[in-house]
Amino acid sequence: PKRAKSAGKGALIGFITKIVVYIVIVILYIIFASSMIKGTMSNLDVNTYGIDAMEENADFDVEFGEFKATNSGYTYDTSLEVTVTNTSEKQKSFFITIEAIDEEGTRLDTDMIMADRLNPGQKVKLEAFEYVPKEKIEQYKSATFKVLDVQQH
Repeated sequence: PKRAKSAGKGALIGFITKIVVYIVIVILYIIFASSMIKGTMSNLDVNTYGIDAMEENADFDVEFGEFKATNSGYTYDTSLEVTVTNTSEKQKSFFITIEAIDEEGTRLDTDMIMADRLNPGQKVKLEAFEYVPKEKIEQYKSATFKVLDVQQH
């Protein structure tokens, strides 16, 4: 009985010690991971430009094509061709938010495109507004498209 009692106490102490060690390891992992993420994020050169600051600080050029909608049977295939050019002297990526505005000035919707790792002077053609509801297609055909926001890094 004495040996059984001491063996039970040893097992309980071992179990509690194991739980405490796991908790300490998880806490240290969280601290390490958060410091790594903060370090990585601080090394990124990210610039966000709203409409007002874009023209002064722009390292890019955006050109909009025509909004197209074709009936493919059961659905409509829609797209707005957008050409993005890197006008800076460094390789950059651009995350561009575009808004569609109807004739009355009401925003119909926004869409985001990404021009990834463009070299200086390089351009890419992308498509936005690929999933427009059938009932809004006519509004989009006469809409004005504008750059709403740009993040570049």
